[in-house]
Amino acid sequence: DYLLLGGGAASAAAAATLRLEGDEGSILILSADDGPPYFRPALSKQLLLGTSSAEQILLHPESFYREQDIGLVLGSAVYAVDPAERLVMTATGERYRYRHLLIATGVRPRRLALPGADLAGVHSMRSIGDCRQLRRQVDAGARRAVVLGASFLGMEIATSLMDLGLDVTIIERRDRVLPHIKAPEISGHFQRHAEQGGATVLLSDSVAAIHGSGSIGGVDTESGRHLPCDLLFVGIGAEPASDFLAGSGIALDAQNRIVVDDQLRTNIPDVFAAGDITSFDDP
Repeated sequence: DYLLLGGGAASAAAAATLRLEGDEGSILILSADDGPPYFRPALSKQLLLGTSSAEQILLHPESFYREQDIGLVLGSAVYAVDPAERLVMTATGERYRYRHLLIATGVRPRRLALPGADLAGVHSMRSIGDCRQLRRQVDAGARRAVVLGASFLGMEIATSLMDLGLDVTIIERRDRVLPHIKAPEISGHFQRHAEQGGATVLLSDSVAAIHGSGSIGGVDTESGRHLPCDLLFVGIGAEPASDFLAGSGIALDAQNRIVVDDQLRTNIPDVFAAGDITSFDDP
């Protein structure tokens, strides 16, 4: 009855709300993640620092889904949606029919388009697996980190890495940290906080080249600096995970986000979307 695509907060909230409001229809969550839905903002803070476990950041314990009769299929990425047939196909060949569909597949980290971006030691953050991979490198002896992008995520990662004992350089293309905040005083406050914690902050600059053989050994910046490093964290934004909607007829905006109305309805009957993948009017 209700097929929910994506294993994040939007799908988990929708499934819980349906049950808590008394709906008795069948519910199935399809998730590309390897575990139940969890609180992603904790990845760059509590989980990376080790102050919370993977179980402690779950949105609901695994038993919740069993008790509420909510199906949970993990490790299952969506390949295509056919609204005319009310059919969803996964990358591994499974086919699921639905009465109501919620698309909540979120976003994925934007990749750095440079040679060497696939070297070991180049990281992004979207999943528990990404977080564990970064922490493993820290525990293996990494000492110098470059964080590209001074967004919320980049600043959180930089702070956590400093707390773990690394020397951190933050690089931001624009002229201040947290550039999406419209108050320069707040950006200045957090830049000073990072610098007082030991970070070097480079503004109006970016990474021009990545060096290393097998694993990263350093980066060059556009301004001509060479920065040796054991790891590079790339936090240069995200893009909607909507590739699988090609040819579906579901309307997307210019950034490939799903266009929805104030009830989260798409242009296709019985197809809804929620979370980071959506584009909606917010007065």
